[in-house]
Amino acid sequence: MQQLLKPQEVHAYAVHTIALKLGQDGTPWPLGQRTRRAPELVAHNREGWEVATVTMGPRSDCYMVSLPALGVTAQLVNGSEPQAVVDLILTALPKEAA
Repeated sequence: MQQLLKPQEVHAYAVHTIALKLGQDGTPWPLGQRTRRAPELVAHNREGWEVATVTMGPRSDCYMVSLPALGVTAQLVNGSEPQAVVDLILTALPKEAA
């Protein structure tokens, strides 16, 4: 998806989150207490403002697209249609003045 956004001058990067449960004294619990969250793709416009967050859905065959500027919190898109995700992200970009 990053390759599809780059020609549109949309900067995007992947975020991988791992939660680690700690004890009261700050020491980590056994390795079994680590939790991985779904990777996210964060997209920014030319000015550096975040315009979209894309997460793999509960089933890996869909994307959840969040477009905060448009008030969209979870638009589901079929996992086989990454171009549809890009099109949604492009709708969130401010229109250029003519």
